[in-house]
Amino acid sequence: MRSFGAFALVGVAASQDVFLNKNGPSASDLKRAVAKPRKQFQGGNYQEMNAVLNKQLLSSGKTMRACDDFTLAELHNVRVALFDAREPALDAVYKPKNDGRKMTMESAQELAQQNDRYKEIAEQNPSLIPMLRDGLCHETVMWYVHHLTEDAREEVDMELPALPASEKHSLHTANPSNLENEAAKLYNQALTCQSCHNGADVIKGATWPIWPEELYYEAIGYGAFPFFPVAHAPTNATYVRRGWYSLKQKHQRIWHSICDLSLSGGPRDGPCTTLYVPSGDIHVYTENSCCRAVTTGDEHNMPTERQDWMMMEDGPTTVQYSGTYYKGEALLYVATAYSTRWYVTKPDGTPIEKGEGPVTENPLIHCDHMSIPTATPHFCVYQEYDPNSFDLSPIDPSLFVDPSQCSDIYSHGCAPAT
Repeated sequence: MRSFGAFALVGVAASQDVFLNKNGPSASDLKRAVAKPRKQFQGGNYQEMNAVLNKQLLSSGKTMRACDDFTLAELHNVRVALFDAREPALDAVYKPKNDGRKMTMESAQELAQQNDRYKEIAEQNPSLIPMLRDGLCHETVMWYVHHLTEDAREEVDMELPALPASEKHSLHTANPSNLENEAAKLYNQALTCQSCHNGADVIKGATWPIWPEELYYEAIGYGAFPFFPVAHAPTNATYVRRGWYSLKQKHQRIWHSICDLSLSGGPRDGPCTTLYVPSGDIHVYTENSCCRAVTTGDEHNMPTERQDWMMMEDGPTTVQYSGTYYKGEALLYVATAYSTRWYVTKPDGTPIEKGEGPVTENPLIHCDHMSIPTATPHFCVYQEYDPNSFDLSPIDPSLFVDPSQCSDIYSHGCAPAT
C-alpha cells in the first residue's frame, strides 16, 4: 500500500443527505468559489496537473492514499461522507454558470444508484475498473476542495484518494462496446477539474471518434460558427471554412470566407481568421483589424478543445443523416446544459457535422430559423466537415502566430491595425 502523509482510519456512515456544516459559507469560501485556479494550481498536462494538486493537498496536512489502492466500495464511502458535508450555497455559485465544479448528484439516492451501476459495470467487465476508479478519485477530490467550506474540511476526518499518477485513460478503438462507451463517458464527466487546472492533455495514437493530435480540415459554415459576441453572419449564410487544430501546440485556427464584425466596430464583410491562443483567449482578425472574443471575466474563454470532448456529451445514438458531403447512417452526440450542442460522425467516428443553437429535441432540423427570435438570428450555427479534406500531417507553428494588430487587444471589441 502506498500512502500520502499520515494514515487515518475512518468510519463512514450511510448517507442521510444532511449537511454537517451548519454555519454556512464564509465570505472567503464564496470568494474562492467565484475565482478560478491560479497558476500554482495548474499543470501543463494531465499528469502534471495531478502532481501539482496532490502536492497542494499534502501541504495542507490532509491524509491521502494512492488512488489505485482504493476499491470502488471504499471510494463510495468517502463520497457519501463528503456529500453529507457539502455546502449547497457553493453549488449555487457553480450551477448557473454551468461551471465544471457543479455537483452532479442531486440526492443520496442518486449517489447510491450510481454506485450500484459502477458495481454492475465492474462485474461485467473488470478491465474497466481502473478507469471507473480513477474517475471517482478525481470527482472525490473535487467535491472535497470545492463543495466543502473551510470549516467543514477541517471537521471531516477521513483519508482522501490522491489523484491518479497513471496516464489518462482513453478507448483506443473506433468500435468500443456500449459498456466501454458508458465507462468512458462516466470517466470523462468526472474529470471536470481539467477545464481549469489543465489546459489539455495529448492523447497519442488516438483514432476516431477521438480527434488526432493535429488536424487540418475544410468545411461549409452556416452562421457565425463558432458563435462569439464579436462576430455574426446573416441568417442561413453559407461560407467556406478552413481549420487547423493542434492540441499538441494548444492552438486552433479557423479561416472564414465571410465575416461581419460590425457589431464590435470591425469591418462588415470580407474574410477573417479566428485564433484560439493557449491562455484561452480568442482573437478574430482581418488584415487590418483585430477583435477579442472574450468579453468579461472568463465568458467565452475557450482553450483548445480536448481530443475526446465528445465523450462528455450524451450519446452516441444512431440517426439517418443527409448533408452535403455524406448521406446515410450516422452517430449523434448531444449536450443540452444551456443550449443544444450537437456533433455528428460517420459510423466509424469520422466527423461530418458540429453545431450549436437553441434547445431543441432534434438538432438536425438545424434550428428551424423561423422559430428563432429575430434579435438573435446568429445563435443557430453549425458546420459540415468535408471528410476528404482531413490531413493529419504536422502543422507549421507559424500558422498559429498572433498577428501584430492583436498585440494591444485587452478588452472586448475591435481595434484597427497600428
